[in-house]
Amino acid sequence: GVRLVGSEMCIRDSYTSQALVFLGIILLVNALVYAVRKDAVTSGVIAAVASILAILSLSSTLGMGVCMNPEMACNFTAPIVKVIGAIGVLIGIVSIYLGIKSSK
Repeated sequence: GVRLVGSEMCIRDSYTSQALVFLGIILLVNALVYAVRKDAVTSGVIAAVASILAILSLSSTLGMGVCMNPEMACNFTAPIVKVIGAIGVLIGIVSIYLGIKSSK
């Protein structure tokens, strides 16, 4: 892929990492807002959606993807992001369920 000047990260990986940092910030802010407001349904939806977007950003067809070079660090971290994203989706779904259940 195209290389950034003075960097070992290709452009595709750079954009994907920026998207993941942005989604991580959204999740952090979401956690802080939940700590104050205790709105499990809204926080659960945000957590699930941000986690799904993080997983999709790694897809070359739906998102930006990562480079094809197996020696690059992105090919090591992408599976970790997918696992953590799946955990985020599960936490979001459980939060939505518990929020709906407690509001009845």
